[in-house]
Amino acid sequence: MFVDMINDPLLKEHDISSLQYAIVGGAPVTPSLIRKAQSELGIQMAVGYGMTENSCGTFLTPPGASEEVVANTVGLPYPGIEAKIIDENEKTLLRNEVGELVTRGYMVFQGYVKDEAKTEESYTKDRFWKTGDLALVRDDGTLKIMGRSKDMIIRGGENIQPTEIENFLTTHSKIKDAYVIGVPSARLGEEVCAYVQLIDGETITDEEIKKYALEGLAKYKVPKYVKAADEFPMTVTGKVKKFELRKLAMKDFPELEDELK
Repeated sequence: MFVDMINDPLLKEHDISSLQYAIVGGAPVTPSLIRKAQSELGIQMAVGYGMTENSCGTFLTPPGASEEVVANTVGLPYPGIEAKIIDENEKTLLRNEVGELVTRGYMVFQGYVKDEAKTEESYTKDRFWKTGDLALVRDDGTLKIMGRSKDMIIRGGENIQPTEIENFLTTHSKIKDAYVIGVPSARLGEEVCAYVQLIDGETITDEEIKKYALEGLAKYKVPKYVKAADEFPMTVTGKVKKFELRKLAMKDFPELEDELK
C-alpha cells in the first residue's frame, strides 16, 4: 500500500498532511521504503513483527528511529513475551549469532486445530514457538530479522539471504520493488534470480541491474537471472508468494529445465 502511495502520480494533488505516523507489518520493509515514506509522505514509520500464531505486535520499533534502524530491526519484545535465538539443536545462541527466532508468552497460540502432530513439531521442548525466521539479537537487546529460513539460497555452499539483495536493489532510482528467489543450478545447487518492478514510465536493462548490484553486493550475490514484472503473485493479505515466483521462473527462463537434468 505504501509503495503504491509513494509512486502514485496523483500524490502531489492531495493534501495528506494529517497522516503523521504509520505502523507497517506483514512483510519485510526495505530501508528505501522507510526513507521514501519519510521524504515523500512526511511520516514517521515503525515496523511491527508477528504472525498469526504468535500475534501481530510481538515486537515493535520505537517511533522516530532512523530508516536504517526501522527497516532492519523489529525492536524489543512486548512485556510478557519471551524470545530467544536457537540453532538446529535448540541450543540458545549468543548475541549477534544468527539462528531461528522462537517466542513464548500470552500472545502465542495454543496449537493447530485437530492437528497435534503439526503443533508438536512447531514448538521447542521448552514450549517456545518456532517462527521459521532467521534473526539475531544485537548488543543493545534489539532483534534483527535476517530473513526466512525457507527462503535461504545456498549457492555453491554460500548462504544467501534474499532480503539483503532485495533491500539493495530497491535503492535504485528506477526500481519500485524487488523480490529474490533461488532457482536450480546443476553446478552450484542454486542461483540467484530477481524479479523487479519498475517505477511507472521507467526502463532499465537486465545488464544495468546486474551492474548496479555489483556496486553494493558481493559478486556471488548478484542475480544471474533478472526479470521485470508488472506485478507479483500475492496472498489475500498482501504477501508475495515466492513459491509462485519459483514456478514462474521455470517458464520465464527455459534454460533452467536443463539445470534439473
